[in-house]
Amino acid sequence: MTTFTRSLQALQRDSRSQHFVTYLILLVLLAGWVIWFSIAPIPQYVQTDQARFVSDERLELLLSQASLSQVKRGQTAHLHLDQYLRTQTNGLTAVIVRINPTLTDGKYSAELQITNVPDRLVLQRGLQGSAQIEVGQKTALQLILQQLTE
Repeated sequence: MTTFTRSLQALQRDSRSQHFVTYLILLVLLAGWVIWFSIAPIPQYVQTDQARFVSDERLELLLSQASLSQVKRGQTAHLHLDQYLRTQTNGLTAVIVRINPTLTDGKYSAELQITNVPDRLVLQRGLQGSAQIEVGQKTALQLILQQLTE
C-alpha cells in the first residue's frame, strides 16, 4: 500500500465522520424545532376598533358577538389611541372590570379600568382608539390543527 492510498483512505474516513457530525447537528436542530413548535405559547388576541374614554380612568369597548364569548372579566387589554402615535401609547393597559350582556346596535360593551398610563399621555373623556384583548394562548401546532379541522 502506498502513501497516496493511505492518505486517500484517511480522507474518506474523515469525510464520513464530518457527514455524521453534520447529520447529528441537523437532527438536534430539527428535534428542538419540533419541541418548540408543540410547546411554545403564542398569545391570542381579540381586536376591537371601537374604544372610548368615559372618564380619566375608565374606558368603554364595543365588542362583536363572536368576540364576546372569548372576553372575560380580569383580562388585560393593550390600548392605542387615535390622537397619539402607536409608539406613544405603548404600555397603555387596562383590565376588563365589567361586561354588559345587553346587545346595543349589534354590539356588546365592556368597561375597562386603566392600569398603566405612560407619563407622556394625557387621558381625558372622549378620547377614542382601539384595543387588543389577550384571550388566551395556543401553540403553533394547536393553531395548525384548528385550521385543519375547520
